[in-house]
Amino acid sequence: MKARADKYSFLTKFNVAVGTGDRTCCTVEHGLSAKTKYKVFSASKMVTAYVLLSLVKEGKLSLSTKASEKLHWWTKSAGDKRSKVTVAHLLSNTDGFPTFKKGMGYCESHAGGILACAKEAYNLGVTHEPGSNFLYSETSFYLAGAVAMGATGLTSFDAIFQQYVAKPLGMRGCSFGTDPGADLTCSTTEYAKFLRAVTKGKGFKGAELYKTAEAPMTKSSPMSMPMGKLPDRYEYGLGLWRMCTSDNCQNDPVVYIHSMGAQGFIPSIYRPKGKAATWLIIGHNGGMTSGFAPIQKGLEITRWMQSVTVPGSTRRGMSKAPTGCDLGCNNPGSYQSR
Repeated sequence: MKARADKYSFLTKFNVAVGTGDRTCCTVEHGLSAKTKYKVFSASKMVTAYVLLSLVKEGKLSLSTKASEKLHWWTKSAGDKRSKVTVAHLLSNTDGFPTFKKGMGYCESHAGGILACAKEAYNLGVTHEPGSNFLYSETSFYLAGAVAMGATGLTSFDAIFQQYVAKPLGMRGCSFGTDPGADLTCSTTEYAKFLRAVTKGKGFKGAELYKTAEAPMTKSSPMSMPMGKLPDRYEYGLGLWRMCTSDNCQNDPVVYIHSMGAQGFIPSIYRPKGKAATWLIIGHNGGMTSGFAPIQKGLEITRWMQSVTVPGSTRRGMSKAPTGCDLGCNNPGSYQSR
């Protein structure tokens, strides 16, 4: 693991952590401590999805719950397509809402908090029938966060995250800002606690629904990405990307998901059939671009992750599953290379 990281030259300061559902096996640090906290951008989306799945598990929501059932300002008019939008649509970016007028993450009402941004997104209207098209966007997650607030009665999304995920897992120092899709501040060390729970399917209520989260929701949907064209067999689940090797994702030798953040923080999970699941985080804070990273750069990192963890991986997917724990899990430790 350390040897692979030492040869990787795309990032100058980063860390890598890898483990199983039971533990963190090893951490490699290249000029960036795994305990350093920073905004993880779109790696927030996976966490947000599991916050709402915790509410599903508790019975406060279902994936088929309509947003209008939890938000009094959301139309119930059958003639308005927004009335059809469900929790599943929001978490899978298939709700039909466009991006904000000034760009994907630019809510002009940001100073007013999450509900102000959710209403700004809502007032954009939908451009497609809910469930028919995928568009990667922050509008969906502002709206999902607002629905969660409506379901719980709590006055901030961070309060919901703390109660349902952070506190049960002991995630110290991690918190959400305004945007549930991009404003989680956390460290590699603490985010790893979340990945361990999701990998194992235990630790907090939503973790038990990992199969639901990882199921591709976009197999029949045209897919749009503001940062560029998606590669073949890239699908989206609930707050996460699913990279498939078969056309229908049903016969893949390994379930591979990730939640790539714009500045280089990328958590991923690998579930090979018949073998123990493993997870990996690349922790990186900026330097890729001044704004959102071009998707091809993010995919370059993702391909490197595959080469580290999945023998026989290819540029378009994985040709075979790991034959065991190929991540250094049998020789746990912490390494620094500067």
